[in-house]
Amino acid sequence: MMVTPINRFSGLASGMDIDSIVKGLMMAHRKPLDVLKQKKQLIEWQREDYRDMNTKLWDYRNNKLFNFKLEGNLSSRTATSANADIITARATGDAQVGQLNIKVNNVATAATNRSASDIRANSSFDPTKTLASQAANLAGTLTQVTPATNPPTYETYEIKINGSNVITIDPNVDSLNDVIARINANTNVTAFYEVGSTGGLVSFTSKQTGKVNGANKDSANITFENVKGNFTTDILKITGAGTAATDASVDINGVTGITKKSNTFTINGVELTLNPLTPAGSSTTVTVKTDTDKMVESIKGFINDYNEILKTMQDKINESRFQGYLPLSDEQKKEMKDSDIELWTKRARSGLLRNDSYLSQAVSGMRMAIMAQVETGSKDYKTLSSIGIETGQYVENGKLYLTDEKKLRKAIEENPDAVIAMFTANGNGDADQSDVGIAERIYDQLKITLDGLTSRAGTAVSLSDNSVLGKRLYEMDKEIDKWNVRLNEIENRYYRQFTAMESAISRYNSQSLYLANAFGGA
Repeated sequence: MMVTPINRFSGLASGMDIDSIVKGLMMAHRKPLDVLKQKKQLIEWQREDYRDMNTKLWDYRNNKLFNFKLEGNLSSRTATSANADIITARATGDAQVGQLNIKVNNVATAATNRSASDIRANSSFDPTKTLASQAANLAGTLTQVTPATNPPTYETYEIKINGSNVITIDPNVDSLNDVIARINANTNVTAFYEVGSTGGLVSFTSKQTGKVNGANKDSANITFENVKGNFTTDILKITGAGTAATDASVDINGVTGITKKSNTFTINGVELTLNPLTPAGSSTTVTVKTDTDKMVESIKGFINDYNEILKTMQDKINESRFQGYLPLSDEQKKEMKDSDIELWTKRARSGLLRNDSYLSQAVSGMRMAIMAQVETGSKDYKTLSSIGIETGQYVENGKLYLTDEKKLRKAIEENPDAVIAMFTANGNGDADQSDVGIAERIYDQLKITLDGLTSRAGTAVSLSDNSVLGKRLYEMDKEIDKWNVRLNEIENRYYRQFTAMESAISRYNSQSLYLANAFGGA
């Protein structure tokens, strides 16, 4: 509701400073509104603190902790080939510790084919010019359109290679280079034209090794199909089957005749790459071991990230609250220096999350997660202390320390699976969660915390705020609007009263002046 402002007089008749008087009278009336604005500012600051904490916890949970708890990221393995000239090896996250004894029966090769004879009639052939313009320089004969035209025009051709989509060739506009580029872009073979000692030949090589050719992708040879015309046979001179592809064949740990289309394949979590020049019958051994150094560094990273987020929450929980410092009003700021305003504001918004229940619950849950034992399947390695990780003094509220790195390394080397399970195990669904890893427990605990913070204060990316604090601020905004209307009405009432007084004094002064003039001259 809007209040129409009234005409205001500045005290010309009375000689009084009406604006200052009204301002002084309104100060008392504005005090409840100032208190309301201070409360609103405190809630806004508190919401900002909640949202900032929400963002930090979300980043820790969904980036750092999530990545760490993936077994593949913590379970580090190295694979070493005894003879890298025969086979190179790389361990993936699923690699199992052990040894692979590998014999190479043969490597995978790609199918090839080429022109059986020179596609040129003479050395004047230019592969960059249209086939029509080079008709006289081709060994093969292009099919002319009938009836004949002068200059002659030629029929289009259609071909398929390895069952590809139809490739259309128009000799009137396409050069040999255009045809080769179209084949390379639309088929699973690579073609090129070169002039050598045997003449000008077009060569074809499958882009993949192994028996991946033909319409059904299971042929050893590159297949050519003349859909319209005989371009591949008449012009490109492809008449034979070419050289057939072979699949790679290896024997591993007594299992014979394992075939693969490519020379790079994965066995038991180990990516193996056969050297294409490896002679048949070559053999070597690949050894897979736990990468102790990398696991130690990953666990150190977990400790650092854990301590950092724990400190972030504890700093807020323990932050001092200065009760005598309330948000400054605009009027108060006008009378202070910028440095004083900054210091005051810093103290006014300090401790707004002191002893907060959501953060306190999160800290408590995280500490319980790291202190409880985990059923890892090992009688020796069930707790962090058993692998050399301890909590600090009581006043440090659960801060982690790697106090014995040798103990951690020994545990990893003796039973890496138990160490991994201690952090990342998902558990079997039992209510006691005794077989759930530490990282998984913290991950679940922080989900509860984040849900609570969001319901309390929303998030920084929320399009609308239906949180508890958001609703409270909305109600306070409505209350402030009502107060502004009420104060405007009171102020207008004062001005009406002073305006009436000024009018009365003005009339009195006019009458006095009239009487003085009327009787003073007599």
